[in-house]
Amino acid sequence: MNYIEQAISVKKPALHLVASETNGLKSKLGGKPWLPKGTSWPSWKGKSLSFLAQISLSEIPDNDVIQFSNNKGLLYFFYDQDQSTWGFDPKDKGSWKVIYSPDENVEGEREFPSDVGENSRFKESPIFFEKIDVYPSDDRVEIDYNALSDQEFDSLLDDWENLLNSAYRGKSKHQIGGYPYVVQGDYMASDAELALKGVYLGDGDYVKTKEEKQKAEEDWTLLLQVDTDSAPDMMWGDMGLLYFWVRKEDLIENNYEDVWLILQCS
Repeated sequence: MNYIEQAISVKKPALHLVASETNGLKSKLGGKPWLPKGTSWPSWKGKSLSFLAQISLSEIPDNDVIQFSNNKGLLYFFYDQDQSTWGFDPKDKGSWKVIYSPDENVEGEREFPSDVGENSRFKESPIFFEKIDVYPSDDRVEIDYNALSDQEFDSLLDDWENLLNSAYRGKSKHQIGGYPYVVQGDYMASDAELALKGVYLGDGDYVKTKEEKQKAEEDWTLLLQVDTDSAPDMMWGDMGLLYFWVRKEDLIENNYEDVWLILQCS
């Protein structure tokens, strides 16, 4: 079995968030959130966060992708307007926020706080969910690079990139569950675990063990991946992606306090 065949053999299901022209959908990227009364717009260091997405759990089809505690309620995702945090510093916590409301019958949109800049008021883009298969990055397959010629190495990387992109069929890579589409490396679950525990990861001094990586990949799941996308007018760093990670046990308990965000870009 070659390396590409190995990747295909361990594919995982995911939910692809696809732009929709259908009216009446509650799930969306950008726009204004339907925050319940009494729920404050989150802020960090005295500045309001930007609103990214609203996910209606009742609009998600029955799936074996990610196990929410129930099939109703709204999830709201926010992030630092200045994109000043990348998720490798424990002090980054608070620069993003995930809010859960069990009630989907929220009346009216919440207006933007006055300190939310125009570039952080993303355009509304309704979305629906399609089940897709996604494939692991080459970080998850033990490749003997020393056995590859330069030509074989280049061909393998091209084939792998084509495989990863094939899941999205040319559409933006917004996603729930499954393997992340990585830009800088597939180590985010262990980064989330360690940063949440107070380990600073920005200088490369901490060397993660194989066991730490494997345990984190078992314990954490990709809650939401948000791509750079012209429809809602979102860009993360230099054409990058945002990844919200959650412990599986927290997901079951509707606990989103320890969700960890990571930004990757080229």
